[in-house]
Amino acid sequence: MLDARAAATLGALALLGLLTGYQGTLLTQTISYAGDELGVGTNGQARALAFARVDVVIALTVTWLGDRYGRRRVLRLALASSCVLSSLGALAPSIAGLVILQIPARGLLAASGVLILVLAMEEVPATARAWSTSVLALAAAMGPGLCIALLFVADQGERAWRLLFLLPLAFTPIVIRACRYIGESRRFQRAHASVRGFAGHGHRLALLCIAGILGAIYTTPASQLRNEFLRDERGWSGATISLFVLGTATPGGLGVIAGGLSADRYGRRLIGAIGLVGGSIGTTLSFVLEGPGMWLSALVGALMFGATVPALGVYGPELFPTAMRAKANGTLVATARIGSVIGLLTVGQLSDTNSIGFGLAVCMTAPFILAAMVLLFFPETAGKELETINPEDAPPIPSATALM
Repeated sequence: MLDARAAATLGALALLGLLTGYQGTLLTQTISYAGDELGVGTNGQARALAFARVDVVIALTVTWLGDRYGRRRVLRLALASSCVLSSLGALAPSIAGLVILQIPARGLLAASGVLILVLAMEEVPATARAWSTSVLALAAAMGPGLCIALLFVADQGERAWRLLFLLPLAFTPIVIRACRYIGESRRFQRAHASVRGFAGHGHRLALLCIAGILGAIYTTPASQLRNEFLRDERGWSGATISLFVLGTATPGGLGVIAGGLSADRYGRRLIGAIGLVGGSIGTTLSFVLEGPGMWLSALVGALMFGATVPALGVYGPELFPTAMRAKANGTLVATARIGSVIGLLTVGQLSDTNSIGFGLAVCMTAPFILAAMVLLFFPETAGKELETINPEDAPPIPSATALM
């Protein structure tokens, strides 16, 4: 059970996650429309999205500040600033200009996502960490859902996609108000051991970095090139794309909730591995099949991948002590960008001679390898306190003299 403070914090963080989700998906959901206006095809769009990954420099810097100055303070400043910077996409003169204008906002948003998760994991009890991750994931997924629901606006004219970049301006006062309900993490405020670099945790960091790269090789092109696939290879309108994505992805939220509850009860590794295999198969089939089979396989893929979000997403905050938790998770986000670039460039190149579905089938080996890694090498952390997983955060045992 969550106490009143943890419940209020989780609710406010979920709202911020929704706003982050909308802004974070703006570039990927609109780039197909921007490509039409600015004369850039699938391969060019994939290259542009790959280049956007240089936002990791900003994300890394901001997350490291979160370990030094506090999660709440840095989160509020980063997210409020991103609302203004995201809106600059409406002024983009070219695809290159669009990406360059979005890089600062995307870096701040990536860092904000890390700080939201870290702050939540430091506040909720051990038996509810995966479930709380699923709550945050569902809230964050509502942001892209809002963006997808508004894609009909982009159908109204060649330049209409730019209007979607103006909505974040209205988010700024919401961010400021929501942060009033968020206190600084109790674990951050509590005295904790200082750690230089990643001393003693390099093996955990390396394991999760490899996992992040493997996961992103498949999931990034699968999500970020879907609209181009549906518009170019299926000939769908923005309204039809909205219906398809919302109709298949929204029920996938059940997978997120079920995955969170199951991961807290039965363990992270089994649920994560099953979700990776089932999700990649279902998603790949949705790029190959047509008609009802396409809809059904997309739904299955969303349900299965949904379960991996709380089961595996919780490892980042769990496996590192308070002194390095934010910067470690920022590093994980940064290294995952390597996988994103590999996946986007691979699928983009193969789409020139084959199809996006063929490129995803090639990349599908990555989540299969990751599933094996999870079963063989990941520790089981379900139900354990963070101080048990990271002994350096355990409160010192009072000396006999102090007790007298």
